[in-house]
Amino acid sequence: MQGLVPIAALLAAAASAVHGHMTVKSPPPRQLPPVYGGYIEPYDYNILNPLDSASGRTFPCQGKAPGPVLTTLNAGGNVTVTVGGNWPNPAYHSGGHVQIALSYSTSLNYNPSDWVALFTAAHGTWDPTPVQEGYHFNVAIPSGIPNAANAVLSWVWINAVGNRELYTSCVDVAITGGSDSSSASLVGPQLFIANYPGYPTIPEMVVGVDDGTHYLNDRPTITVRPGPQTATTGAASSTVKPTTTTTTTTTTTTTTTTTTTTTTTPVKTTTTTTTPAKTTTTTTSAKTTTTTTPVKTTTTTTTQSPAPTTSTCTTPGSYSCSAAGTAIQVCDWSGNWVTIGTCSSGTKCTSNYICA
Repeated sequence: MQGLVPIAALLAAAASAVHGHMTVKSPPPRQLPPVYGGYIEPYDYNILNPLDSASGRTFPCQGKAPGPVLTTLNAGGNVTVTVGGNWPNPAYHSGGHVQIALSYSTSLNYNPSDWVALFTAAHGTWDPTPVQEGYHFNVAIPSGIPNAANAVLSWVWINAVGNRELYTSCVDVAITGGSDSSSASLVGPQLFIANYPGYPTIPEMVVGVDDGTHYLNDRPTITVRPGPQTATTGAASSTVKPTTTTTTTTTTTTTTTTTTTTTTTPVKTTTTTTTPAKTTTTTTSAKTTTTTTPVKTTTTTTTQSPAPTTSTCTTPGSYSCSAAGTAIQVCDWSGNWVTIGTCSSGTKCTSNYICA
């Protein structure tokens, strides 16, 4: 019978009105508020909301400018993206299409040819049953892709039931372990978006209705070549415009897990101080006596903790001063110290992590 709203849609709409929707919680996306584990201001307390062009919550990245890089991706490794909402009643909209994409462009002007989907979970291929810790999506990072100081990892969700909406969160990342060659590229299916002005609207994904999976199957394969960059854990901007080649091949993504263990040994410093030999000569008439004091050598051994470098911190969100005391650092979710502030001339980072 036409004109009836599915019960699942009513339930999802009611839940969304009270509890909001979902966002990436880990790695931390732009403007994640403390209630979901964020620790870098500014905070967006409406981060669970769907995109809405009228309010400025646009695609990509909800219209949010890039923030500090808190996450480093290792080419050939993997990253677990955790998504969730308000517990115990997150508005999960009975699932839908999930894509996690990578772009070397930090522009807020959406260009589909800049975004490659690294991970896809079509509606019906993942279990949307709400869980308190959220949904975990394991994403393989291709080997040999270009290194970058600033890139963007984006979660994109086309909901299954309820108002036809599009959700997204963006994580600012650096990429290491890949290639610095100008010919290095990222190849994969082009990101697909829907339920957004200028793009297809997919109806509620109920039995007997086209759920739009064919759009995912028909995505073209693109090749993105961002040009040479240097991967760091800072927040320097990339000004290289990616170039893109579009083909129509089909890409299969295989997920692998790489575990890296880094051990840091404290620096051992040995200082040796030598006192020159002391010679005293005394002459009495025809008798001369010479007395020589032996050389005195003092050896002092000290142990000094190394300055924070990659993989030296264990508590995300903790702060420290740089080795030279000229910058304030924060421990990111990848176990790296990231500079978030530089002290002006004549000031130093104090034990309260301020410049004075």
